[in-house]
Amino acid sequence: MHIQSKSTLKVLDNDGYTLKHALHLYESKSSSDSSLIIKFDKKKNGDFSLGVPVDQSEIRTLLSDVVSSRIEITPQQQLLDNTAMAVWWSKKQKRRMFIRSGNQRICLNVNHSSLIWKVNKTTNTLSVAAIANKRPDLNSKVYFAPLMNVHSNLSVCQGTARIPQFGTLSQSVIKSVEACLLDSNFTSLHFDALRNESNVASSKTNHVTFWKKKSLANQAPKLSELKIFGTLADFIRG
Repeated sequence: MHIQSKSTLKVLDNDGYTLKHALHLYESKSSSDSSLIIKFDKKKNGDFSLGVPVDQSEIRTLLSDVVSSRIEITPQQQLLDNTAMAVWWSKKQKRRMFIRSGNQRICLNVNHSSLIWKVNKTTNTLSVAAIANKRPDLNSKVYFAPLMNVHSNLSVCQGTARIPQFGTLSQSVIKSVEACLLDSNFTSLHFDALRNESNVASSKTNHVTFWKKKSLANQAPKLSELKIFGTLADFIRG
């Protein structure tokens, strides 16, 4: 069975999208419970082929292919995503912090600062810093994150938690990458991110004490307690 459409089917070409198929729903004149779906395929010359009936399984397959392969919702946290790097930010969040010191493993419920994240897709390395709890712009101040396993250049010592290889940033990628740091065992204090007015040398013990106090007070670190790194532009270029 072939049906020639009586309507004019126009090619939609907007922002890179081109109309490939058209679905027409026909309802029986004798019964409203009877209907027929006709699919028209666009030919190379821009015209459309004769329509052919399709059943529900074919419709589900067609729509499933479109949803799974062509539709991607950009994460709200995303700031930059290209072939070289992905940059996003996260709001303050409460989660468990695992600290390993010798044979002792400490578990705290802490409120993390709002953080800015960067993955270098070429080297598959992660950098992280602290920011104000709002979407940043290029001039926003960036602070050293008060976290162990983070170096003075903001790079993360990943240990056995490897950053997943990915092409385009997605919500699942964001969760996986953040977990590589926030759900890991914090073991080494590579850099003291805290402003130290007394000039007393920092230690891992002092760092753990800082987080224990924050946990008891149910507070996130204040930006005034952190050393300034630069701006978001500096973070991206670094």
